[in-house]
Amino acid sequence: MSVETKWTFDEQYVKEFSEQREEPEWLTEERLTAFHLIEKLELPKPEKTKITKWNFTEFKHQGTEAGTVSSLSDLHTDVQKLINVTEEDQNLLVVRDGKPLYYSLSSEAKEKGVIFTDIATAAKEHSDLLKKYFMGEAVKVDENKLTALHTAFLSGGAFIYVPKNVQLEKPLQAVYFQEDPEAGLFNHVVLATEDNSDVTYLENYVSFNSEQESAANIIAEVYAGPASKVSFGAVDHLEKGLQRT
Repeated sequence: MSVETKWTFDEQYVKEFSEQREEPEWLTEERLTAFHLIEKLELPKPEKTKITKWNFTEFKHQGTEAGTVSSLSDLHTDVQKLINVTEEDQNLLVVRDGKPLYYSLSSEAKEKGVIFTDIATAAKEHSDLLKKYFMGEAVKVDENKLTALHTAFLSGGAFIYVPKNVQLEKPLQAVYFQEDPEAGLFNHVVLATEDNSDVTYLENYVSFNSEQESAANIIAEVYAGPASKVSFGAVDHLEKGLQRT
């Protein structure tokens, strides 16, 4: 069954959004290709679940203005409850409405060459490496309407890369939260490990809106090299206003 997509976004908007973020050309083209696929593709058909009436397209694409905080005490109190506010040397990424708000990389991770950063920074600073994995074997852009929608409007997320023979003792943690109740949550996580490596990644999704309707379209790709170990944990704390797919 085909579901008509009604919104004010067009190809020019998608292109300008990518350019504003200073994304590499390959990612801009990926977005535009995906945008043209949205109307052509069908929704996925999960067993025993009817999703044709779910909200996938009613959302504000760009929420709270970009900005960062330097102290964990400046984070939302509900976000603070999910992290260790007393630890200074930790691996932590906090993203608000698709934009990085707080970032810390441990001395251990730096010394071992681990990449753990938000998806926008990864696109600019690790373009070739991100391209190698983004929407690759795990998930295809043209898999269905939702994967195309996700690729066209991707805003937040994380990129994690662990080199060969690296065992990371401290876990990586990311908290993605919705502050603007109308903002859509289009989050993408890519976690890639080389041979014989070991990493633990924990993520939390948080929203505080129980009335205003919006959409969450989230994809995580994990690529584990031979003899590597990846521990991936995720917990949602989403209010009913945010429809996750």
